[in-house]
Amino acid sequence: MTLANSRKQPSVTVVGAGIVGSAIAYTLARRGAAVTVIDKGQPGGGATSHSFAWINATAKHPVSYHNFNRRSLGMWDRFAKGLGVDVGLRWGGQLEWASTAVGAYELESRAAQLRAWGYPCQLLDAAHMAHIEPGLSPREVTAAIYCELDGMVEPTLAAQACIQAA
Repeated sequence: MTLANSRKQPSVTVVGAGIVGSAIAYTLARRGAAVTVIDKGQPGGGATSHSFAWINATAKHPVSYHNFNRRSLGMWDRFAKGLGVDVGLRWGGQLEWASTAVGAYELESRAAQLRAWGYPCQLLDAAHMAHIEPGLSPREVTAAIYCELDGMVEPTLAAQACIQAA
């Protein structure tokens, strides 16, 4: 057998057309695989359609998982551009606040940990939070954090785009 004959196009079946299965199908197809996707519904129609679709490394522990997620943040622009359609990818950061002393302590601790890992995260008071997002009017704010690298995507659009591009 020659080397050329031993390199057949792989044939792969992906079970599930949510964001994960669709992204796998898209990636494998771009690399030359013949891909079949099996799902009981429409692409992105199951759990994906109910996802918050928050792209972040904010609440990820241990540090290895945080770093894994942080690296993926930088991949989303290229991934979305490769799909060739708007998948609702938006970068604007994430604002989170607490209304109790315990909640404030947890946010302060998380902000300190994130900063120690090199992830930009600002600790805010109520006035600064209102300046960043004037449309919010929570009753009480004991602490807030703003993580500027976080974003979101429309997961159903992304799953559908992956299937179309595959």
